This record gives sequence, C-alpha cells and structure tokens, in this order.
Amino acid sequence: MPRLTDSSLAIISHAVGIVMRPPPGLAEILGQHLPVFALKRLASGDMWRTISDAFGVASCTAQTCLRCFRYALLEHERLMIHWLDEEGMKEVIIGFQRLCGFPNCCGAMDCTHIAIELPGSEDATDWYVGAKKYYSMVVQAVVDSKTSFLDITTEIAGSVPDRRVWNSSGLKKAWIEKKRLCGSVYHTEFGDISQYIIADGGYDCALPVLVPYPNRFHGKEQYNFLHSSMRIVVKRSFGILKRQWKLLAWKGFRGHLGILANNIIACCVLHNLMITQNDRFMEDFDPDKFNHDAGYLPQRSLRSAKDGIALRDTVENKPAAQKNGDHNNGDALSRRWFMSSSL
Repeated sequence: MPRLTDSSLAIISHAVGIVMRPPPGLAEILGQHLPVFALKRLASGDMWRTISDAFGVASCTAQTCLRCFRYALLEHERLMIHWLDEEGMKEVIIGFQRLCGFPNCCGAMDCTHIAIELPGSEDATDWYVGAKKYYSMVVQAVVDSKTSFLDITTEIAGSVPDRRVWNSSGLKKAWIEKKRLCGSVYHTEFGDISQYIIADGGYDCALPVLVPYPNRFHGKEQYNFLHSSMRIVVKRSFGILKRQWKLLAWKGFRGHLGILANNIIACCVLHNLMITQNDRFMEDFDPDKFNHDAGYLPQRSLRSAKDGIALRDTVENKPAAQKNGDHNNGDALSRRWFMSSSL
C-alpha cells in the first residue's frame, strides 16, 4: 500500500465526500472504508474476491467503493493534472534547465503500454502488439522535472506508434490553436528557441517536439546524452506509476477499456497528489533501473520538418547552461559525459 500522509487522506476523503452520495444501507460502510478498498485494489491489483474476503464485505460492495472513489478523483482531475499557467510554467522551465541545461523546455513526453485482455467488441488487429505478443492500451504523458503529470492521453490502441498518438492528442491540437507552448521565446546568438517538449526518436522531428539526433549524425553524442538525461524523468514517472499502482502492471486487464482509462487517470491523480503532499513512494524501488515497457521494441520516426531541425540545431549549439554560465546539473552532466567518453 502507498504511504499516504494524513493530509493526503484528508484531501481524498473530502473529495469523495463532496462527489459521492452512498446508496441507502451502505453509507456507513462506504464512508469509513471507501478509500481503503479503492487504494487496496489500485495498489495491489488483487482480485475482487481477495479484497472482499480481507475486509469481510461482499465483492459488489468493494467494487462500488472503487467506482465511487474513481468517480470522485475524476471530478477533481483538472485540479491535479493540468497544463500550468505562465508563472507555473516558468518553474517547470527552470527545473529542466537546472537538470541538463536545455533552455525553455516545458515537459518530457513518452508513451507506455498497459496490457489488456481484449473485449469481444473490439478489433483485435488494432490492439495487438506483436513485439510483446499481447494486447495493450497506449498511454501518452507529459511530465515536469519533478515527475508530476501535466497532460495525459489514454484509450489509444496498442498498435498505434508514438508519433500518431501525439498527432491525435489534445495537447497537439491546443498547440496548433496557440493555447499551449506559446509562451516567451528564449533568444540566443544562434537563433530563437520557442517553448517545446522533449521526446525520444519515436516522435517526428517537428515543432514543438525536440528529439535526439539519429545515430548517423556524428559529433552529436553530448547533445544526445543530455537529451536522454532529461527524458529519464518521464520514464521515472511511468516506472513509479506502474510499481506504485500494480493494477496498471497486470498482464492482461479484464473489463471495459473505458474503465481502464479511468483507472489510469485516477492513478495519475493520486501520483500528483502524493508529490504535492510530499508523500513517500516505495523505499525499495529505484525507478531509474525499472523498465516500464520491458520487451517492447524501440520506435524510430524518420519524419522531420525544417522548423524541428532548426530548433534542435539551435539548442545543440548553445545550451542555456553554457550561455549563461549557470552552475547547475547541466554542467555536471556535460563533464560526466566527457569523462565517460574518454574511457
């Protein structure tokens, strides 16, 4: 079970109390044990029978608890998972700049797979992932430097590549409409750097996504090393999410895909809540050593646009840490790369 502080439990209980109206006869049970039943299900992934036997209630009662609990969290989703305003985004940009020295970065983006058992009403071809030989749902996330989720895209078939997930996402649409990633521009002698998010090579090299150089580009190893060091925060977020909430790590979720999507969002809300309340995650878990998508083949997009290439070249030529002389982790990572490359 996650180690939630009293303040986190108070926030959850308050949210549930506002939204939920327990049916007659179950008000006392649900009011006292609803968070416990729901958190136990999400954190352990145990079968309903196991959970109901442990608490001495009927399985349908335990399921009602999770349904009400999940509904309460979804009602408060926008309070916990949302794109920040200009002032809040400044802190995100500073966080990434301190991390590796790249200027004007507003988030790290990646996709992960959640294994499912395909319902009979769905097209098996779309949801089948050949590399892992089972069905899955793709989840795309954008996180800040503290591993908090800023944007979530769910209910995408497992066969859809990362670049198509991004192109169909609400965040991409908001960027086109100039509602996201349209803040202040960072000026350098090599060119202007607009706001962007970083992602791996599975995404197209086009604004507003900053991707690494392909391996055929020589002399770009330091940039790729720093880029990878920044992307690790989103991989860490997925690792914590799947290890903390084991229901998402099942090898085959059973049920309606909409329910799974709601479970994913609910777990992301809890993840952000634990960060804001300084709750402790699992002490015996190193997220940097946990592969959240073990067994999946890495993706590579060969598509690029002139604006994406220009952004990448500008960031590579003049990282903020070098331009401003900031003494931060960006400089330390640069020194670490030079030391490792000389061995």
